[in-house]
Amino acid sequence: MSPHTLQTTRAARGFTAQGGCGLRRTGFTLIEIMIVVVILGILAAIVVPELSSASRQARENVLKDDLRFMREQVTRYMIQHDDDPPGYPAGGDTTQTPDEASFIDEMTRYTDILGNANGSYTNTYKYGPYLTKIPQNPLTSKSGILVVANGSPIPAPDLSQPYGWIYKPQTLQFLPNLPGTDLDGKAYMSY
Repeated sequence: MSPHTLQTTRAARGFTAQGGCGLRRTGFTLIEIMIVVVILGILAAIVVPELSSASRQARENVLKDDLRFMREQVTRYMIQHDDDPPGYPAGGDTTQTPDEASFIDEMTRYTDILGNANGSYTNTYKYGPYLTKIPQNPLTSKSGILVVANGSPIPAPDLSQPYGWIYKPQTLQFLPNLPGTDLDGKAYMSY
């Protein structure tokens, strides 16, 4: 073999002209990879709680907006129905016991001046609908409504119940069925 060929063969195998072994690195070492993973873990531990808090804050803001909108629609209903709030059985008799079915019908369908509901608009059923559907409570994902009877107290929030809202037509209180406080320490029931 010629000296030139021997030198070329040795260089191809990683040997240097000085006779040592020159290793060519083509990737990361295990230590380098572990350092990057640890750094990413630390960053995730810092960022994830912030994202979780932001998500809860967003749901609390949706809750506040839903309450505002529902209260506005109840007021709009009353304006168009001689100051009778929705929730009482048809006929506008506020001495009867209010119920969820009447509230949903009166808010999501066309009504006459007495609160009788109909599925389509006519010259008689010309009020509403005020909602397309009852919104879900964004923190509990429940859309049912507990309608509180006249003279009865507002119950304490109870997450074991199937409703997301509490409504008392007699006092026009529309509240979330949600115990506890928000991120600012304000009770949900005081929204």
